[in-house]
Formats: sequence, structure tokens, C-alpha cells
Amino acid sequence: MQDERSSRWTRGQFSRRDLAILFACLCFILVILAPYLLRQRELARINACQNNLRGIGELFFEHANTDPNSRLCIGAPHRVLDGPLDQAGWVADLVTLQPNPLPTLKCALNPATGLQTYNDVVRLDGANTAKRLRQRGFDTNYTASWFLARMAPRIAITPDTTTDDWANDGVPYFDAPVTHSPPAMHPGNCRGGGLTLKSLETSHVSMAVVPLLADSNAINAKSMAEAAWSLNPGPANVGPTGIVHMRADAPLKAQSDAEVQGRLATATQKNGLFLQDTRGWGAPHVDRGDRVANVLMADGSVQVFRDANCDGFLNPGFITEDGDGTNVPNTGFQDNAAELSPAHMFNGVFLQSPQPKGHF
Repeated sequence: MQDERSSRWTRGQFSRRDLAILFACLCFILVILAPYLLRQRELARINACQNNLRGIGELFFEHANTDPNSRLCIGAPHRVLDGPLDQAGWVADLVTLQPNPLPTLKCALNPATGLQTYNDVVRLDGANTAKRLRQRGFDTNYTASWFLARMAPRIAITPDTTTDDWANDGVPYFDAPVTHSPPAMHPGNCRGGGLTLKSLETSHVSMAVVPLLADSNAINAKSMAEAAWSLNPGPANVGPTGIVHMRADAPLKAQSDAEVQGRLATATQKNGLFLQDTRGWGAPHVDRGDRVANVLMADGSVQVFRDANCDGFLNPGFITEDGDGTNVPNTGFQDNAAELSPAHMFNGVFLQSPQPKGHF
């Protein structure tokens, strides 16, 4: 019997029973290996995106070393606010540097196929120009942080009370001469035209927690199914109607004090504080069943943040329910959980304190 079976295997002749056993063994092995293989595929995709961001971060610092003002970039890729996409914004800066090779400026897994501002390019410059710009590589589905593109708000100080005590000095406020909604999104209402290396190196905020660039949250656009934000809108807080962006002339002394003292946890119209509106970022990747986003930090590292409640956003600490149990509408956030905790990401307003020298 043993000789007969061995002879059959040698001749390549299998009974139905033999094939059934073999098929069952293969299925069993696949069932065991499937989670591991899927996990490795997820990690490979996440790592590819992280490598893109690291390469972009290296070029930011190369740009800072050649820029007269040591800027990491010159604004955001936004046709209306910053200018032509081949002349202004971090994408233009990187393509102009002509590194070899140029890092991939798109995450392959993000459903956002390109920048939403290409609608503006088509409207202002024509469809042929938009097509040529895309072919030349002036496109991305990564979204800039407000810090990277705008650095800081323009600040003015109310008349000094002539004392040396910060508590009695003039109050800093948001000086926004250009009418735009939201005001802090316009470069004319901000300082620097892009984040500078000096502001990072002399900041009270660690570079390890200053965000620069992240996976975009896809938005619907006229010319494409889903498109990427150019930059996050900037400082905001929560009011009765939802997220309210920092208005012109907003007093900012309480904001500065809270940041310096490390007590910036949430932001409402009641407490007069602000957090970054990070709804331009999304979480297109999957890791162990959770939606996650890759974020490039100012120290060159790439950190992973989880969309814990799967609402499609990364909450820096905005509340969706106030203290008396009243739900706040139109925030987009599912709950009060801070997915971008202050320990891992700075989402205040000032990398440099606006307080007078000697009071920092």
C-alpha cells in the first residue's frame, strides 16, 4: 500500500481526496498568513507616504539655506491667495530647486487627486494652463499647516499704559488689513510669507511638535471628484454656531499667556482662546483597522496620528458639547476627544511670543 501511494505521488497522479487535502492545507495557511500579509501591505503604503514627506522636509531645509530670509517655503500652492502655482507656494519652491530625484509630492492612497485650487487656475488662466502645470508636476495632495504657509498673524499693540508691567502693557491684537474670510488665511494678514528657520530655532515651542505638512482631507470640487486643501485655515475657536475663525482685531494677550504657561487645552469664544483649524487634514491610511494620517514635523520626523472616532477629521481639542450639555453644531467633529494632543502637536497661534521683550 505504501509503495503504491509513493508510486502515485512520484508519477504525479493525485486522487480527489489528495487534492482536497492539499487544497484544505493551502486554505489553512492562507487564513493564517492573510492578516500578516494585509498588515505588511498597509505598512508599506504608510511607509511610502512617510518617505515622501521626509524627502519633502529635507528640501524645505535646503530651500531655507538658500533663501535670503531663511524661509522653508514661500507660502502655499493657492492660485488666488499666493499667486501662480509655478511661482508661489511650497510646491513651486521644490520643483524649482530641481533636486534629483524630486520626492513624490502625492500620496498614492489619498482619494484627493490634486489641489482644489486648480479650479481657480482653470477660471483665471484657462484649462490648457492647468493641464501644463499638472504635467510639469505643480500639484500635490498634501496640505500645508498654517504655520508653514503663514508663520504668524500680523500683530499690533494697543497704546501702552506707560508702565513696565506686562499685565498693564498694551494688549496685542490681530492686525488684519486685508478683507478675507477667514482673515488669517490671507498672506497679507500674516507675517513672513512662509515659516522661517530662525523662528523655529528661537521658538519656545519644540520643533518636534510643530507640524508642517500632512495628508489632505479630500473635499468635493467642481472639476474633480475629490480634491486637496492648499493649507489649513488658521486659528479658530468654537461658538454657538460652530467653528469661528479668528476675526480681525481679536485681542491675543490671553492667547499668548495660555501658550507660554502651557494651559492651551481648548478654545471657545467664552475663554477667548484659539486653536488651529486642522480640518484640511485627513486620515487616508489604515493601520490595525484605524484611520491614520502622516504628519511631517519641523524636526524632519514624520508622526502618525489616529482618527480615533472615524469622523474624518483630526481634532486638536475643539469641543462639540459645552459645559451645560448643549451640542455645538457644524464643527464636523464627532466628540471632544483631542486626537492632536498638545504633547505631540502644537496647535496654538504663536511660535514667537508677541509679549514685549523682557516679559517672555
